[in-house]
Amino acid sequence: MLREFIENDIPFLVEISNQCFGKDYLTSNYFRLIQASTTLNCWVKISANYLVGFIVIERITDQNLNTNFHDENGGINEFLVTQNSKKTILIKQVAVHPNMQNKGIATELIQAFFDTNKYESVSYISILWNRKQHNGLKNILSKMNFTCIKQVENFWQKDSLEKKYLCAECKSIPCVCSASIYYYTQIT
Repeated sequence: MLREFIENDIPFLVEISNQCFGKDYLTSNYFRLIQASTTLNCWVKISANYLVGFIVIERITDQNLNTNFHDENGGINEFLVTQNSKKTILIKQVAVHPNMQNKGIATELIQAFFDTNKYESVSYISILWNRKQHNGLKNILSKMNFTCIKQVENFWQKDSLEKKYLCAECKSIPCVCSASIYYYTQIT
């Protein structure tokens, strides 16, 4: 079952985030901000009465475009502006409990957002964490016809310094991991 998250889900969301992204990358306060937001949404996957995964998306507006990307050269923002999309959705995070990975849950979560917008022309953008060991999301995005538009070195460096989280991959503050930016347009 897929549904929007509720307050009681927050401890489980934080635990999955800690396991998948690193300690304190996403906090209880972050999920509470989502509840109060008009542009952010979080959906969860429930299996056998357990929360096993989640997706966080954000509807991109002119007001929040520049705050979403730590892109010193402005190439990502410039690219999005040139696409002239009436609606752009940023897939911010997709996380699945380690014991439940490789079971199609991440694909199901992303597809749910595709399905809710299937009668509209929508552009989707996703920031993919370039990990050495596990990059399942890259395969999912490729199968869903996303295209890599840019590679960004040290993408989370500024963010990790501001939020003081310990990266699960490079195990350092600041994070030195790179990112790939993926893009897809759904035309109706």
